[in-house]
Amino acid sequence: MIMKDFDLRAFRQRNGIQQKELAEYLGVRSSFLSAIESGKRPLPDSALEKIKANPEWELNLEKINLEVSGDSIQQNGGNNNIGKIEGNAEVLALRKEVELLRSINEELKAEKAEYWRLIKELTAKQ
Repeated sequence: MIMKDFDLRAFRQRNGIQQKELAEYLGVRSSFLSAIESGKRPLPDSALEKIKANPEWELNLEKINLEVSGDSIQQNGGNNNIGKIEGNAEVLALRKEVELLRSINEELKAEKAEYWRLIKELTAKQ
């Protein structure tokens, strides 16, 4: 099965990964990744599974921009566009929520990394 909807270039950019670095990780040539990114070749499931296995990389490619101006915040993008919020109390509440979500996200990344470490440790013992 081939994954067609995964934007490899956006994934690399989001995670700050050079094409050469990802090619080495996947065990392919950079030209193969270039062909995938330009739409000439599909991304094989095996490559996607290997990408998903790395706990350090963010797979969510939905781009959300928060523009802060004075006492208002405008969110552009994302699945739940909140539009523009004005007023100091609302802005502070949104900022607190964003910080809480970032904190939860970091905790989840750490948990995922720990699970992968335990899985590797358990499989090495077998």
